[in-house]
Amino acid sequence: MTAPEQVHAADELVAAWEEALDVLERDARAAAELVKDPRHDGAALTPWTPPTPAGPVPGVLVDRVRELLRLQAAVRVDLDRALDDTRTSLTGLHRTTTSARPGAAAYVDVSA
Repeated sequence: MTAPEQVHAADELVAAWEEALDVLERDARAAAELVKDPRHDGAALTPWTPPTPAGPVPGVLVDRVRELLRLQAAVRVDLDRALDDTRTSLTGLHRTTTSARPGAAAYVDVSA
């Protein structure tokens, strides 16, 4: 390749990776919003498909990739915490609604 062709190919690689990172960052931010408020009608998450740029992440984008990894790790921690909270709530709910007889009262008012 001649020098101009190499520069053009490098620019295309950077652009392809920027596009892939844009999608990943958008989805990570949307997931973070949903963890904070599950009722939030945020951006729809899209199924992830591996990026297809024709080469490794260019050096000029390494810091952006590191920041994305930090964001994804933080969201993962928040999702794990939310999942644990949900499991705890469901366990407590199961204890109060389980009866030996279906349809039987779960609570008895003994003050009446």
